[in-house]
Parts: sequence; C-alpha cells; structure tokens
Amino acid sequence: AMGAEVTVITRSARKEAAAKAMGADHVVFSSQPESMKASRGTLDLVVDTVSVRHDIGVNALTPPGLLDLLDANGSWCYCGLILDMQDVQPVKLLLNQVAVTGTAIGGMAVTQECIDFCAQHELYCNTEVVPATPAELSRVYEILDSGNDGGKRYVLAIADTLNEGTFAEPRPPVPNLLPRSRVGLQIAFLLLRTALGKVEGIVLDNAGAVTTALGVGALGAIGAVATIVYSRFSGRG
Repeated sequence: AMGAEVTVITRSARKEAAAKAMGADHVVFSSQPESMKASRGTLDLVVDTVSVRHDIGVNALTPPGLLDLLDANGSWCYCGLILDMQDVQPVKLLLNQVAVTGTAIGGMAVTQECIDFCAQHELYCNTEVVPATPAELSRVYEILDSGNDGGKRYVLAIADTLNEGTFAEPRPPVPNLLPRSRVGLQIAFLLLRTALGKVEGIVLDNAGAVTTALGVGALGAIGAVATIVYSRFSGRG
C-alpha cells in the first residue's frame, strides 16, 4: 500500500501460501541456508516482531545469518519486547554498515492512524474470534505453540464469555508447554544477568574508587598476615 516491496521471513515453508495471500512479494526461509544465501543483501529494513530471544546471526565468524539479509545502510528494527539480551558483535555492523534499533508500538493516536490506513487500503488480518473458555484457550495455545502455520490472529470475546459460568466448565488437559520449573529458572537467570550487568556498570563508572578500595584492602590483608607471621615467629602469639 505504501509502494514497498515486501519480503516475509519465516522458519516454516508451510507459511509461504499464507504470506503470499497477505500480499508478500517474496518469502525467505530462515531454516534453509540456500534461501538465506540467495536473499543476502536484498533488504533495506527488517521489522522484527518476534517477542522471544532469537539469533539474528551477528557473529562475524558464523555463516550468513538474518542480519546479512540487510543491504548496506539497512536497519534491523526490533518491535517485539525481548527481556533477554541479544548478542551483537560491532564488527559485523561496521563491515555491513547496518544499524540495529527498536521502537514501541505508539499510543492511541498512532494506533488509530494505523487502523485508518489499513481500512483505507483494505488491509485486513486473518482473524478468528473465540470465546474465552478454558477449552478454547487451550486449543488456541496449542496452535500457537506448534507454530501457527496459518498465521491467524485469535481475538478473545471477553465481554461475551468471561463470566462466572466460564470457570464452572470442566477444565481440559493443560497444553504441553514449557514446564514451570524451566520458566522459573529462565526468569531467575534473567534477573541474575540483569543484576550482574548493574554491578558491572557501577564498577566501570567508579573504576578509580574500586581500584583504590581493592588496593587498600590488599595492603590491609598483607599487613594482617605479616603481623601474624611476626607474632608466631617472635613468640608473642
């Protein structure tokens, strides 16, 4: 609608038909090295909406990765809220002259402007309205967890179905998602990495004071040891 040539990046070849139906001009399969190689340096901008940690191939020593799809002076823009840190090797950015950036989704005014634009150009998502019941929620989660090959967006009809009667229904089996212990460990790991990053920042910002403190501490420890040794051999201890 804006005159851009659109490319969809996906891991699954099963999503090609859905991508083309939505108006994509090209499809790149990140799981296929030959597809990645053929599309290297063909994109000016990548809008990354993935909300979990994923490797965009920023190691200069690795084979071509997602970042290599960008042409010179291209930009990789994060829109997905990723809590974990992404590894970025500056030499890769320098050699390719590309940028890694990010943006929020905007407020109500920007969102309304986007909706109006889609309505004007008849751009619609493939959606399915589902009742907010335990059975339907479990079904939708299983579809999403298996890859959502159809690219469908599920909308919960909360106003119509989320009431006291909803929770009176028999609960279906819990979908086979990540175990709670693993999720807990991942959260703990993220918190630990964040804390270590804060400590590292404090140390770097106060390098002189930390070095002085370490030096004074070391001298004090040496003095204490020397005193003990002298006392032991002089018979005073």
